[in-house]
Amino acid sequence: MVFITLSVNLMLLTYLAAFYYLKTACSLRKKHISYVSSTCQLPFVTIAIPSYNEGEEVVYAVERALSLDYPNFEVILVDDSDENASLKALERLRAMYANNPRLKVIHRSFREGFKGGALNEALKHADPRSKLLVVFDVDFRYQRSFLKEAVLELLAEKAHALQGYQCHVAEKSFLSAWYTSSIIAADYRVWLYASEVLNGFKWVTGSAFVIDIEKLREVGLFTGALTEDVDISCRMALKGFKISYSDNVVAYGKPPLNFASLIKQQMRWIEGTVRELRRHMLDLLLTNRLSFFQKLDVIAYFLQYASYLLIASCIVLLLAYHTLHGITLSILSLLSILALAPLARVFVGLVKDYGFSIGCIRGMLSYVVIACLLIPIGAYSVLRGLFAKKWQWYRTVKSIT
Repeated sequence: MVFITLSVNLMLLTYLAAFYYLKTACSLRKKHISYVSSTCQLPFVTIAIPSYNEGEEVVYAVERALSLDYPNFEVILVDDSDENASLKALERLRAMYANNPRLKVIHRSFREGFKGGALNEALKHADPRSKLLVVFDVDFRYQRSFLKEAVLELLAEKAHALQGYQCHVAEKSFLSAWYTSSIIAADYRVWLYASEVLNGFKWVTGSAFVIDIEKLREVGLFTGALTEDVDISCRMALKGFKISYSDNVVAYGKPPLNFASLIKQQMRWIEGTVRELRRHMLDLLLTNRLSFFQKLDVIAYFLQYASYLLIASCIVLLLAYHTLHGITLSILSLLSILALAPLARVFVGLVKDYGFSIGCIRGMLSYVVIACLLIPIGAYSVLRGLFAKKWQWYRTVKSIT
């Protein structure tokens, strides 16, 4: 029984490792870029900024959004704050922009639907002319050209949603900052980029994305899921709507403030992603709107998060197997190949962001240390994603830079 269970776990991890190697290799290829004229008619855009107890950060977030170089847009801040400091910042913001027709400030006294509910609230107040929704988390920074570049690329790709690169540059020498930088680079610059090259399964990731409002309404808007972005991406895919990813459209986010915030963030991501993929998996595998490769890619995407449970199980099973039979050279060789797969992906992602520098070494070391520490916590989060019926959404406290 130990051998059979161990074999199944190793087979699933081998499947995931194969995708790691495939996508790492394909991420080195250059993607053909489509273009549309920058003089074409640009659609009206609604920028939604959901916030919860962000203090003065909301003021800066709105300032950045209003300064974007784009002819037709509005900014809607939907705030769920219940702290006095954040509520005062909200009042100051209202006073500062009382005469600015581009800004709408909405405060909810309840958090129904969490972030997804806040985004739906923004759509209720959106200008009737609005064709596209752009979402920014409060901490994100970007060039003034971000919006125009994102919209032009969306139009060029004939996509219904476009995810930009959420770059998290580690400006401080904290393990949590470097770990965040490494996994973000691996997920975007390698996994999502390769999915774009290979026409695999793609998804929006919560911030720095643009989405067609008509298609969004057609799939039923956002839900109150822990990872509303994964849920909406699955429902978009099931309708046959195209999601694209672009390395050229970049926004800069902040890493979690400390190790505790990082752990909470990772637990939310793992639990939420596993839950939403579990809910939609059968439909995604049976639909004729996804290609065979995209279905294989969805499985690999699920295993990427479920791997915490698989690895934890493998450790226990290997200890039991070693006690009974010993570990053979072939098993050790397989384990080495499996261990190198995520390291290769992270390394290439870091090289794309930092070049061959000390940053790569810091990122790799941080990734190895924290990834190992996350195994039991991640395994618990996977189990919650598979079986828990209730959950609580919590805000990630970000670093101050």
